[in-house]
Amino acid sequence: QLTAQIARAQGGEVVVAGVGQDADYRLPLAEELGFQTINVEADDLQARRDELTDGVGYDVVFDTTGHPSGLTMAVDEVRKGGQIVLVGQTGETTMPYSPLVRAEIDLQCSYASMYEDFERSLRLIASGDVDHATFLDDRFSLLEADEAFETFLEGGTCKPVFDVSVLRD
Repeated sequence: QLTAQIARAQGGEVVVAGVGQDADYRLPLAEELGFQTINVEADDLQARRDELTDGVGYDVVFDTTGHPSGLTMAVDEVRKGGQIVLVGQTGETTMPYSPLVRAEIDLQCSYASMYEDFERSLRLIASGDVDHATFLDDRFSLLEADEAFETFLEGGTCKPVFDVSVLRD
């Protein structure tokens, strides 16, 4: 959700994709925010890509899945000469790199942030371009950590945030 909001704030026309477990919470939230969505387990990916990109492919694909299959799927979805950005740790994967080379795809990786990134982020929140409340979920006490992580893994939240004040008593 955060990556989509930042891409839109930078002028991008954004489509948010998710898997089946995202259908109950994350994809509806993306739609609420005004993004087109794709359920990669239920939709015809090629037909949707062709419809949304006039058959060319996406200019940029951000892989925020944290799953090794994200990179291989991104290669299928990005246009020739496009860009794939791996956000965070994606796990190990093996794949032929020839499709990346032949299609002249730019592969960029992002793992950590620099000071300037935090300044820019706070400006995007202050301007209203990024709604931090949509991806930070404060429904969970630190005493409910197991429930929070289970909810996250099931797709019922984006980022659980814990209230640690309960530990002060």
